[in-house]
Amino acid sequence: KSKVAVQKALDEAQLLFDSLMQEYFG
Repeated sequence: KSKVAVQKALDEAQLLFDSLMQEYFG
């Protein structure tokens, strides 16, 4: 339906994943 909404969700998921990885390996 809305590509913008999907992209926004993906961006937020990526941010979450990045911070998780930094906590884990940083």
